[in-house]
Amino acid sequence: MLTKEDLIDKARQEADKFIRKQRNGKASNRQTETLSSSQLRKFYGEFKRLEMKLKNGLDYQKLEPLIALQVAQVNYNAARGKIPQSFRQFIENAVKDIQTEEQFMDFILFFEAVVGFYYHFAKEYGLKIN
Repeated sequence: MLTKEDLIDKARQEADKFIRKQRNGKASNRQTETLSSSQLRKFYGEFKRLEMKLKNGLDYQKLEPLIALQVAQVNYNAARGKIPQSFRQFIENAVKDIQTEEQFMDFILFFEAVVGFYYHFAKEYGLKIN
């Protein structure tokens, strides 16, 4: 079982990984090595939308296919060169690990921490946020 400190550290590491390539320059080919704040917000917003459905009474079992659909969405965006492979793997691994409503809610909190650290690092490194 991970401690609160371990989870915070892991969120910090994930956010840094998503922004690190942006600090060092973009990829020259179609596959991006950077995660834009727009793409991050897009996926975070979708997970928050699913959370609201759950809070508004949708049964978790009916929500599971919508959670799983995020894997298809992230792969589609990765194939189009819109997101880095590291973010694709992050979402795929998260969805694979979500087996219960409680795990889903834990992931939402974790993802929120990742988003917060992403913006922290962007500001710290003087990067433009779109």
